[in-house]
Parts: sequence; C-alpha cells; structure tokens
Amino acid sequence: MKPTREKQGTEPFFLPDQNQDFYSLERMFLAPFREEEKWNFSQVPFLNLSFLSFLTLRSFLYFEAMGKPIYLSNLSLPWRAYLGKTGYFQFNPCVIATDFVPSLEVTLSFSKKRWKHELEWEQKSGKNPCYFICNAFSLSSSTPLIADVLSDQLKSVQTEFHVTRAFVRKETTSYLYLQSETRANPRIFLREDAVELPGDFMLLFFELKPRSATLSG
Repeated sequence: MKPTREKQGTEPFFLPDQNQDFYSLERMFLAPFREEEKWNFSQVPFLNLSFLSFLTLRSFLYFEAMGKPIYLSNLSLPWRAYLGKTGYFQFNPCVIATDFVPSLEVTLSFSKKRWKHELEWEQKSGKNPCYFICNAFSLSSSTPLIADVLSDQLKSVQTEFHVTRAFVRKETTSYLYLQSETRANPRIFLREDAVELPGDFMLLFFELKPRSATLSG
C-alpha cells in the first residue's frame, strides 16, 4: 500500500493501516520524502514492532536529509503505553509524538558507533517477542555483507529463541527469511530493489518464538 494523503487541510499525512507485510512496509516507509512528514497511526490500533522498526529507519534517513523530525499522531492506548514505558522517544529523538505520551526515565547507554544513527531494540516477553536493529549512515569505509549480518544475528538470537521470520533491508537489497516448524531448512528470498533515498542503511527485524514453546508445540 502506498502512503496516502489524508483529506485534512493541505498538510501531508501518511495514513498506514494495520495489515501490512514486510514488502508493503518497505514500499510505504521507503517512499520519497515529503517536505513535512506527519504519520497518522489511527488505523494502526494494535502494537506492531515491525511498524516501529520501519518508522525508526525512515526517521533516521529523513532527519539527515531534511534536518527535522517525523511527527507521529493518533496513537492508540497500547502504543502510548508501550512507547512511554520503554522510553522510545528518548532513544530516538528523530520521532516526536503529537499525543501526550507519559515517559519513564530510562538510562541511556552508548557503545562505540559504527553508524551515525543506531538503534537496537528487543521485546522478549509477551505474545509476540521480536528484535530489530536499525542503522543509518555508516561511519566505516566498508559495511558487512547482508548475508553475513543475517547469519551472525541468527546465531545470536537462536540460542534462546526460534526465529520464525526475519527481514533484512539495505538500500539496494532485501532478504526475507521464513522458518517453518515442519521444514528442516528455512526459505530465503533475495530481492534486488534499490530505493531512491539518500544515505546507506541496514534494517534487521526478527520475529521470535521461545524455544520452550517450540518444543512443546
């Protein structure tokens, strides 16, 4: 689904809806920039961290290109509760909520950076545990191959979790990784599809299932 303009004045709103797969998300969140960007989440009432990962990536790229943040509006109660509890806006000042989101104070820790914008995010509890890494604008002269990154991250998370789906996106390529409990080997789909946005980036998203749940069926 392509971003749409909400019929409300002349301001540019993006109006995503809840039912999006990874390819739909990348078409939406990697679309060309607008002069002002306001993302209306009124049709995304349920917390979905794949949306958050792509929003994070777009905010990094948009901030570097336009010098200003993305605005996020009409957040549902689950979204406001989660973003406030985790202190998301403290970790990513490139997104600003127009709704009131009470935020807990969190301790920010920073390691040696390889990218100008970096965010590593995990939710390992609840019904839908997941994990994502979002990086933009490399500070290194070389970046690792996407297949190597996917392999390394799979090894890291699979000690505790079963990866059911993974999606990796760079500026010219994407990988979709699907692991079924009925198949011995995963299916991996490679797609060459360059985006017309400035800067280099890498997004990795993993949907997880605890190994105990996998073993018990």
